[in-house]
Amino acid sequence: LEMGTMTPAELKREREGWYLYDFANSAFFQAAATVFIPFLVDGIATKYAWQRSSRDQPELCVDLADDGLAQTNCRRCFEGKGEMVQNIDPVTGAVSTVDVDTPQLPGGIDPTSFLFTMISISVLFQAIAFISLGTLGDYGDYRKKGLVAASTVGGIATCMYVIVPADASLYWLGGVLMIAANVSLGVSVVFYNSYLPLMVDESKEVKDASGGVEKGTKSEQDVIDAQEAVSSEISSKGQMAGYVGGTGCLVLSVIVLLVLTAIGMDWYWALGVTSALSGVWWLVFAYFAFQRLPDRPGPPFPPGMSKYTEGWRRTHRLLVYLWRSERNTFYFLILLHLL
Repeated sequence: LEMGTMTPAELKREREGWYLYDFANSAFFQAAATVFIPFLVDGIATKYAWQRSSRDQPELCVDLADDGLAQTNCRRCFEGKGEMVQNIDPVTGAVSTVDVDTPQLPGGIDPTSFLFTMISISVLFQAIAFISLGTLGDYGDYRKKGLVAASTVGGIATCMYVIVPADASLYWLGGVLMIAANVSLGVSVVFYNSYLPLMVDESKEVKDASGGVEKGTKSEQDVIDAQEAVSSEISSKGQMAGYVGGTGCLVLSVIVLLVLTAIGMDWYWALGVTSALSGVWWLVFAYFAFQRLPDRPGPPFPPGMSKYTEGWRRTHRLLVYLWRSERNTFYFLILLHLL
């Protein structure tokens, strides 16, 4: 569909699809990536680290108490200290604590730092993908194709967390899936956001302002003001839909987790299921979003423009400009991506 050829009903349907995709993908970072996946991968990685060492992991003190055993040489969370090993003197009853000496993973990685490391790597890959693929959202017929492809890969990667608890040695798979899902989410958002300026320019408010310029009754500033107002309105509604979708998936996942553990399912298997639930949510609601979003092909690539290097050329020009005229902004951008 070319700009200016969509009916009001088609434009309304497009906006609904745009909002619905935010509703769909927010399940990943509001539920899976921030709650269930960290518990799952950190726990599985820690379990594997103890398995490959020659030492036994201390029991939880609460488990010993449930079994009517003495709560000594066991793990307990202390206020202001975190998880420590508690020891009780059998004669005096005095309680002492020492740090939990958790074994390391291959490569000397702390088990509880493994997922954070994978997330950091995914952010680097995200930056590379943003720069390399951003141009595809503006030219050619890649806008919807890129959105569908990236969303599908991310959703499937999230669903695959259901197999991570099968064996502690699969902790690495949890990290790989995080990279795949997080990068896919970022790439999908690149194509998702490329719809926004088109919807803004097709809005009645912007068209009326543009028509007023042609008639001499409005100025170019009126067009800019209308664009900013419409863009802010659409973006706000999209963010609201994302918040509702992410929160809804989180609440549903917590309920499922409680039910699964109540019927006796292993804790890590329950986390795997609830992590995968976010992937199912993402895929299902994204499908309905794609039914509403049109292809919206952009103009063809200009002669001499490379599909995959134009983003790097633009980024280079921007950084050179900032280095020469806005040095503080340049430092801010560099530090933002490094830290």
